[in-house]
Amino acid sequence: ISKSGETSVRLANTTFWLDAGTSPTNGTPMKIWTCFDNLPAQEWFYTGDDRIALFNQGRGDDARDLTNTNIVQTFKCTNGNTNQTWSSP
Repeated sequence: ISKSGETSVRLANTTFWLDAGTSPTNGTPMKIWTCFDNLPAQEWFYTGDDRIALFNQGRGDDARDLTNTNIVQTFKCTNGNTNQTWSSP
């Protein structure tokens, strides 16, 4: 993640993007799915404060808890929620 703005999140060297499904709500699990241009479930926005949010939907990637085998889910973006901040190595 290098700059703020609209983007997609692609699994390296594949044709799969991060996808939130057709009607994401709080707790909807993330999945990878074949890349499709202009598909709202695959349009993400890096907020600049280390969040990855669905473009124009007010929901972002949220770590359900901080354990192995954790599920990454969509959840309403909220200030101060450290389960919604991400970084790249």
